Amino acid sequence: MLRKMLLSIALLSAVSVASANASTLKVVAHADPKILDPIWSTNYISRNHGYMIYDTLFATDEKGLVQPQMAQGYDVSDDRLTYTITLRDGLTWHDGPAVSTADVVPSIKRWASVDRAGRAMLAFVKDFAIVDDKTFKIVLNAPFGHVIEVLGKGDANVPFIMPARVAATPGTEQIKEYIGSGPFRLAQSEWKPGEKIVYVKNEAYKPRSEPPSGFAGGKVAYVDRVEWVTMPDQFTAVNALVAGEVDIIEALQPDLFPVVEGKKDVSLFQWNEAGLQSVLRFNHLQPPFNNVDARRAVQHAVQQDMFMIAQHGDPRFYRTCNDPLGCDIGEKGRFGDLMIKPNVSKAKELLKASGYDGSPIAVLHQTDLISSNKLAPVLSNVLTNVGFKVDVQSMDSQTYFVRRNNRGPASSGGWNIFFTVSLMTNVPNPMYNIFTDASCDKAFVGWMCDPELEAMRRKFEVADTSEEAKAISAKISKRIVDQAHFIPMGIYNVFGAYRNDRVSGWLKAPAAVFWNIKKTD
Repeated sequence: MLRKMLLSIALLSAVSVASANASTLKVVAHADPKILDPIWSTNYISRNHGYMIYDTLFATDEKGLVQPQMAQGYDVSDDRLTYTITLRDGLTWHDGPAVSTADVVPSIKRWASVDRAGRAMLAFVKDFAIVDDKTFKIVLNAPFGHVIEVLGKGDANVPFIMPARVAATPGTEQIKEYIGSGPFRLAQSEWKPGEKIVYVKNEAYKPRSEPPSGFAGGKVAYVDRVEWVTMPDQFTAVNALVAGEVDIIEALQPDLFPVVEGKKDVSLFQWNEAGLQSVLRFNHLQPPFNNVDARRAVQHAVQQDMFMIAQHGDPRFYRTCNDPLGCDIGEKGRFGDLMIKPNVSKAKELLKASGYDGSPIAVLHQTDLISSNKLAPVLSNVLTNVGFKVDVQSMDSQTYFVRRNNRGPASSGGWNIFFTVSLMTNVPNPMYNIFTDASCDKAFVGWMCDPELEAMRRKFEVADTSEEAKAISAKISKRIVDQAHFIPMGIYNVFGAYRNDRVSGWLKAPAAVFWNIKKTD
């Protein structure tokens, strides 16, 4: 007994020494990660968590090209109906077993059951045929040229691969086990919601030999631990960064840029150069925004730069754009002054035509997301001026992400409007842009229902040429604006801040990723 006690003490001491000596990267994440299922939820902190512990069959590099990741390679039959995909060597789960195609196929099916691009692909899939542990086939009933592109998509929902037992969970339910095959493992015993979440290096992970690029290439974990610490107050986070208590702030609000720009040991980093689109989302199921005139009333009342200034401050970091599928730099879109200059008299006219009965409009205000936490109060003033009665309901991001799934009326815990964002890398593509989904009860929250728009999206998915696809996209944009399905609020850029005296290797990607980062103490 004494020998066992001494051995236990020795092991605990060894673990303590190892933890003390471990290189730890401390990051202030953009939100507190409370939902750890990146398939069940589209929120970006869940996606970022996914990139820490899971891997993908294919991945998009810094240039936007899709590259093999867990896949060694693939072949396409001459008739373009069969894709044969082979896994690379050395893939293992965090709990030991090898990754096999028996895991991959149910993972793809679970992801595709909830993802818009995945569902588009599934409509063409005749069968998933497992050949052996490392090879499987995707057999189509008609050519669909986006298979590899869709499997390599990098934004929510990302087709992360999970163990078969976990992937068996319906996409409508959250998983309860967080085992991946990626470069980091979740230290679940150290996870303290509201305080921190901890990841440790996966010593068994075998990265690809190619240099890292975006979400693709060799994912090398140079640090032993990554701790995402929760600091809702950005002034506190900046003070911690300057004092050396944290190493990285993932996303810094622009009005604090001058505070860090004058510090020699702190630098800004633009990790996502394409930017993000801010979006106002309506609940199409409930009054008053089940009526197109009520939605148009909001559309005519909006002045994008008023909202962008409130949220992002310096005009260097945002631009206006009234096209729901995005604008080229220097352009404001092709819909005149709509959403650029407000027309309050027209908005009031449309509101009256809608038959609005004066019921309170529940606007969800997520207080701890710097992408949108200042927009709801601005909208309240705008809508009140038009004639709406507005009820701004403030909450943290966790409550917000759960609340927005409520399809009931505002009086029963539902909602009428919320703000969200999308990566500009996805915005121009109606197959990836979840806000364009008008498939009714299967659509992204807001539940747009428009068969005419869906028919346009089907045509886009099977377009033979880029010219044809571009023409269809223009029609989709016009349909969304005509119906005021949602309101684009502008495009902005995100910058992080880091300690340049001890951190290097931050990669440019549409999301903050933490492989390739080195830290010197």
